[in-house]
Amino acid sequence: MSSGVIEYQFRNGIRLVYSKNRLPISSICIGFHVGSLNESKSMHGCSHFLEHMLFKGTKERGTKEIMDMFSNMGVEFNAFTDKNMTGYVAKCNSVYLGEVINIYGDLLRNSVIDEEEMENEKNVVIEELKRIHDNPIVYLSDLMAKEIYKGSRLAETIGGNYKTLKGYSREDVKEYYKRNYVRENMVISVISNIEIGEIKRMIRGSEIYRIRRGRKSEQKGGEIEEQEGVRYTIHSRDDLEQIQIGIGFRTIDMYDEGQFISDYVNVILAGNMNSRLFMELRERNGLSYSINIDDTAYEKGGNFTIMTSIDKDKIFNYEGKEGGINIIMRVIEEIRRDGISEEEYENARNYLKGSMILELEDSLALATYNCKQNLFNIEPRVYYKDLLKRYERIGIEEINEWIRENLRYEKMTIGLVGGIKKKGKVKRKLERIVERLIKS
Repeated sequence: MSSGVIEYQFRNGIRLVYSKNRLPISSICIGFHVGSLNESKSMHGCSHFLEHMLFKGTKERGTKEIMDMFSNMGVEFNAFTDKNMTGYVAKCNSVYLGEVINIYGDLLRNSVIDEEEMENEKNVVIEELKRIHDNPIVYLSDLMAKEIYKGSRLAETIGGNYKTLKGYSREDVKEYYKRNYVRENMVISVISNIEIGEIKRMIRGSEIYRIRRGRKSEQKGGEIEEQEGVRYTIHSRDDLEQIQIGIGFRTIDMYDEGQFISDYVNVILAGNMNSRLFMELRERNGLSYSINIDDTAYEKGGNFTIMTSIDKDKIFNYEGKEGGINIIMRVIEEIRRDGISEEEYENARNYLKGSMILELEDSLALATYNCKQNLFNIEPRVYYKDLLKRYERIGIEEINEWIRENLRYEKMTIGLVGGIKKKGKVKRKLERIVERLIKS
């Protein structure tokens, strides 16, 4: 392929994605197309919990032995759970790649799911959920998802809750493990200086090649409810000094070509230090330290959410000055009405090009990216080295059309978390701001 990425399917159905790396470093991402969207209500959070449990011992290796083996080889390893996938990643000296594949194969096929370890790990995950609740940005993201994806399992959190977590039995978790950790759900992505033929030999000789056969996992039901007007989610948290602000829009799914256009909009609005919101909120008005955009997309929908935090006395107009929310909403209306400039377009394109070149150094991120392209069967594939060509085919009018189509008030959700005393009064202020913009 022109991208330098090779896709290969073994006789038993396991899929391999391979890209050559010049340095003696290997990165691997083993992805399973299973996440919180695949869980029943009683097993909510099990995908994440299982990710933890697979490092707690196999028939051949105990927990300490697994950790010792990774540590003694200087391996960077981790795992993650999303709503639609679970990934196991590692980066190592290429000399140790075969051993890393062997260890992960053992974990993914032969984990014992020990009952005593389970009970201990439930407490660990509960502490993790508490930490998420204490993190105001993550907490607000979860609240925004509940509104943006209302009616769908996308509205649910990834980690579950204390009640469901405590209710898992060993038999429940083992059954979930055996049903979902099958070769039909799996993609192995490798970036290495080792030739693909040797990579294939390593995989065939490991336990990962003998992962059980099964059926592709099905995502649980619920269609995203039709949205006909602005939604609000306002929560009081007296422990916070600032108000966390989220202004989000329901947008396109991961298969829509507009995903590449949204990257431009992300950069222009909040992607770097000369973006519109950074200049308005931080440089000109000193209201916020950082502004971020979450533009996540799934199989059945996506969101484009602006997030920042501002002093509770400055979220609305104050002392004759424009408040934080007023500024954000004005910037959204201006870009909707007037579109982007030629200068912004060129700056964004150059920024995307520059950041992509830098990210080529991160072989683990690239291995994960390649894995997702295959795991979600995105067609046509756009591997990382092809992204720039795809960006350069996008023109200003396409970007302006995307903005008009996706940053619409009837698709908007506004979320606030912080020391808010009178939620009803705050909501009415928000409604008046929106009403004025719609009429303008």
